Amino acid sequence: MEDAECLQTVVRTLRILSDSPAHRRLLTAQGCVSPLLALLGREESGLLGAAARATAELTRSCCAPCALQVSRHGGIPRLASLAAHGERAVREGALTALGNLCGQGFVRPSVGGAGGIGLLVEALRSESGSPSAPAHLRALCLCCREAVNRARVREEGGLDLLLALLKEPGHRASHSRIIGALLGFFYDQHAMDYLHVRGLVPVLLDKLVTLAGLRQTPHLGPCSSPPEEPEEERQAASFDYPPERPIDGEELPQEASSSFLSL
Repeated sequence: MEDAECLQTVVRTLRILSDSPAHRRLLTAQGCVSPLLALLGREESGLLGAAARATAELTRSCCAPCALQVSRHGGIPRLASLAAHGERAVREGALTALGNLCGQGFVRPSVGGAGGIGLLVEALRSESGSPSAPAHLRALCLCCREAVNRARVREEGGLDLLLALLKEPGHRASHSRIIGALLGFFYDQHAMDYLHVRGLVPVLLDKLVTLAGLRQTPHLGPCSSPPEEPEEERQAASFDYPPERPIDGEELPQEASSSFLSL
């Protein structure tokens, strides 16, 4: 199974199998995360790109057990490193996976510590209109739920970015999420002073006037992003206040088939 083309076929099959939450949980329980992450260290561009895309798919709507295994097996710094790769497929797959992991509050500090916030900010700056931009923006907003990551957002110039996107009609569906993220800086006087100077108050006033129906505006589609499912919102809650009960997935994964672990 050491042949790169054969491995690439196996990884592509894994990506295809990761087509539903139930399948992704099953693959995680069977121990697929660790060998997949190991392939992110390979040099063959085709195999590396396939592994990055498969990781992005396996972490989609990331469940706690999957995030826990990615963290335990050193996947977060590896993905952060690959998010600056020269190959577009590798870069996009790695950054998407990092963004997916942000749906679990307990790994967000690690994502920020590995440089993930700077990568998300840079991706949104350079390609704010790309199909992946809403997912990157969601991940960045979730990172604003922890104090340690709010400091990183501020240091990386994320406040300017969020304010700029709040002014853009093209990101109207994410405006409520952006406002919620900025609300996390309420007790950061330096950040609030900075946002005030940059014109946050007029932007918020304009939103308030529009929402109150005091101004007619052309229909631009949904005014807010779809609400999080209760379970997703619970798992994405700030890890500044860790849950009292153990994180889902603390149990060890089930015995995986030797065929896949031998990759």
